[in-house]
Amino acid sequence: MTMRVAFRYHHPIEPRQVRRVRKALGLTQSQFAELLGVHLVTVKKWETGKQGMRAPADRLIRLLAERERRGMRKRSKSGRGTARGKR
Repeated sequence: MTMRVAFRYHHPIEPRQVRRVRKALGLTQSQFAELLGVHLVTVKKWETGKQGMRAPADRLIRLLAERERRGMRKRSKSGRGTARGKR
């Protein structure tokens, strides 16, 4: 029996995506650094593309982005923050 294994390769998260996620969470660079457990300078370098990131940090940022997207969908479906919910 032949076993097939599929690997998924994610392109490294881009600097603009890191910044977009941070801003979507409403965090300063300092707060974002604290949340991720990294130094402020590291976040600044990620956002300018001067430093790449390791896989665990990349994955954590992607998970935070997905969590924020799901939260936004739930808020928009409930009518909060939209003209539909106001009279």
